[in-house]
Amino acid sequence: MKRITKYRADDGTEFNSEAEAINHDALCLEIKEVMSDLPKRPSNGCKFENGEGFIQHQPHVFWGVRDALIDIGKRQIEHGWLDQTLKDRDIHPSWVGRLFDEQCPALSRAWYRIMCTDKKLREWGQPYFADHPDEARGKFEICTEQEAESLYD
Repeated sequence: MKRITKYRADDGTEFNSEAEAINHDALCLEIKEVMSDLPKRPSNGCKFENGEGFIQHQPHVFWGVRDALIDIGKRQIEHGWLDQTLKDRDIHPSWVGRLFDEQCPALSRAWYRIMCTDKKLREWGQPYFADHPDEARGKFEICTEQEAESLYD
């Protein structure tokens, strides 16, 4: 028999060392802080997920969050796609999403919101509608968190 010790970070991710778990918790806290600049997604998101409405982002806020996530990613991953995406806002976010999915799941969860946002900075319930906004069922705008919540009562 061999004894195995694991360390679980606050989000449930398991690591082989305490230092790795502590570093992961710090990373998650940093990401949460960055993401706090965006309005919350509707808590009853089923209709939102299915293309009924969107959250309209302000350019300075959205691009600031996006760029901050990439900067965090650059400390975790060495890859040219990150620098390219910082320089060119027209690069599809799925490229960075792929990197984060494979190498930094904590960033992947946050980057999902970036992938759900179209060129008009409308955040949809899923990336499909960011690429196909004309196929969304609702054409209304969700301006504030409070308005978003009232849509799903």
